[in-house]
Amino acid sequence: MNEAQPPIPLATLTDVAAIDATVKELYAAISFVEGEPNWNLLRSLFAPAGQMIHVKVNSVEAMSVETFISRMAEQIQTGKLRGFYEVEISRRLELFGNIAHVFSTFDARYKADDPKPLARGINSIQLLKNGDRWLVISLLWDEERSDRPIPAEYLPEGIA
Repeated sequence: MNEAQPPIPLATLTDVAAIDATVKELYAAISFVEGEPNWNLLRSLFAPAGQMIHVKVNSVEAMSVETFISRMAEQIQTGKLRGFYEVEISRRLELFGNIAHVFSTFDARYKADDPKPLARGINSIQLLKNGDRWLVISLLWDEERSDRPIPAEYLPEGIA
């Protein structure tokens, strides 16, 4: 005999607003003008076992948040990276119960006012609702290449 299960809670405007805030903070945490990004903010957005995964042409590089921070800090300290600005230009959100998936198209530059992007791509962000907040479980990203442009449905209207 099957017992009735409680219904899965529907997404609320509060959930959508909280996810929006989390994604905006994620972009803010990796962007910086001089000095270093806000590493503590970045750490606070991820679940303890959170992963950052960079899809490359012939490989995949999975790392913890601490490994990502260490690699970025090394580039900053050696002068290879003096500033980095990444902004979301389009988003698709899927939400069910306590899980969410954000397909976030980004534009990256060394400085916000650079005339052309350093890179564009898509961040696939998986989130888990933990109490009243959303935590990033994984951030998986891939960059656009000349042989694989971002499809129009993942770009804002009027941008190619």
